[in-house]
Amino acid sequence: MPFRVTFFEDDVERLYQDKSIIRNRRKICAVINNARVVQRMHQNGQTLDDYVWQFVDHQPQRLILAPGEALPAQTAQSKAMAKQFKKNGFKFMGPTIMYSFMTAVGLVNARR
Repeated sequence: MPFRVTFFEDDVERLYQDKSIIRNRRKICAVINNARVVQRMHQNGQTLDDYVWQFVDHQPQRLILAPGEALPAQTAQSKAMAKQFKKNGFKFMGPTIMYSFMTAVGLVNARR
């Protein structure tokens, strides 16, 4: 089902005043921008699902951590993903955020 992003400056101001969310105007505007980018992708016949899975060859990546080893903050894949997202118009999508996203949605599965 297609969706339409119809946020305007008064919506940004309303969200900026909402104490239940992070009130950073640039981040609020980035979320609206990113929704519009996804909307354009859908209009062009591409899904966000297919778009993100291409960065891991459509297969979940397994990362086995040694005892006490921390999850890396970013990887070559998250750097590539962030670069492509930025190229396609997304905002606030750096390699650390992208790696966190990749682990959150199951593109990368880490275990000890």
